[in-house]
Formats: sequence, C-alpha cells, structure tokens
Amino acid sequence: MVSMSVVAQDKTVNYMEYEEEKTPAPLTRLKTSMTVFRPNSDTICVNFKREKDISEFFTGIFFKRVSENVLKLSSTRLKDRFLSCEDLPIVDYSVEMLSDGRTYLKELRLVVPPKKEKVVLTTTDANGEVLSEIELILSPKMTFYLDINGKKILLDDFLTKRPYFEETDDVSLVAVADNGKMMKVEKHLLFGRQTMGFAFTEGPFLSLFEKQLFLNSSSVTFGFRICFGDDKNNSWDVSIYHLDDLLNK
Repeated sequence: MVSMSVVAQDKTVNYMEYEEEKTPAPLTRLKTSMTVFRPNSDTICVNFKREKDISEFFTGIFFKRVSENVLKLSSTRLKDRFLSCEDLPIVDYSVEMLSDGRTYLKELRLVVPPKKEKVVLTTTDANGEVLSEIELILSPKMTFYLDINGKKILLDDFLTKRPYFEETDDVSLVAVADNGKMMKVEKHLLFGRQTMGFAFTEGPFLSLFEKQLFLNSSSVTFGFRICFGDDKNNSWDVSIYHLDDLLNK
C-alpha cells in the first residue's frame, strides 16, 4: 500500500492594516498564499495545520456548512465569518482542538478543475466585507519515479517489491507533470525506522549514505519526502511511503 501525505507551504503573509478607532473590536485581516499539492486531477486538500498564521486566523467556536461551497465559521468573538473558494464545491472539512480549548479549521477539501493553476480562498463577514484572501497555487497532477541507472520504477501502488540497487548505481527521484513536463526535484528525504531525524539531501540523487541505509535496513516501512518545483519559483512537498508486508516478498 502506498500513501501520500501533503504539506502545504506558506509563501507570504501580510496582515492588512485597519484603523482601530473606526472599527471597534475588528477581526484580523489576512492576505497570504500557499502552494498546494494536487493528489489527483480534480480534488485538492488544503492543510492548515502546519501554517500557524492561517490556523490562528481560522480559530472559532462553531463550524457549519451553509451550502455546497460555503462554510460558516463563528469566531471566538462571536462574529460570523463565511469561507468560500470561487464557488468551487467543498467536499469536506475537518477541525481540531488547540491546547487552550479553541477549535481551528484543520483541513479543507475542494473540487478544482484539472487545468486551474490558482484559486483564491476568501473569507467574508456577515456584511460581505473581505476578511481574508488566500491564493492557492496548485501543482499539476504528478507522477514520481525512482530512476536506477536510467531505468524508471513507478513510485505508487504498483511498487509491491522493494527496489533493488547496488551502492555503485546511480539512483535518483524523478517528478513528471501530467503534461509530460519534468519538474525539478529540489531536495528529498529518505525515511524509515533507521533514518528518522536525518536532514534533507539536496537534489534528486540518493547519496551513498542513503543507499547504504536503504540496503542495510530490514524495515518494511520506507518512503521518500520529495520537494519539487516549477520554473516560476513555486515549490511543493509530498511524501510517498509504503506500509505493506509485500515489500519483503
């Protein structure tokens, strides 16, 4: 079994100024952008958990679906807020408790047409005033390979056997967009029971140290965390890992 986990990356945060004397007890204004990995052609998962500024903004006491594409978020100041994304359908959402008892919006899943590269997530108050705008920069649908001396092995659920290579082999990670364009693997991390806590390796090639760790490990759990980017200085982060006993067969 192969799993993919997605990490959204915050690029810029700019809190919009307000005049306190004209707006008593205002809600915070937020304008930012995130890169979001697209796991398939028509849905995306927006993960706010690791984005402190954004998760702090989306704290509240009550979350309710108003319609197919609008969520109602009541703030801790008992002010209603409404979240939508260009009238795109919201598949589902999840919330999580913070340590101080507050609740925040942890995750949001949206249906987004395959050709869309950017969408804007907007929050308004009950009067329609914009409180936040988050530009979501979407990756294309991706396919990842492990390249061993020029031979590519697909990194998905077809990989039912542990890849075999030798220390002297050239082993690298390859990221290909759905239009066939090669994306740059900026850095990667090999992980497993014996590799947790190690730093990223720059570029797509596995180092000798990584290859030795991989070959000498008997763990059936292994995977790769891959950071890849395009020619517009956008970067995405995805983890691909196996948790299947078939790997030792």
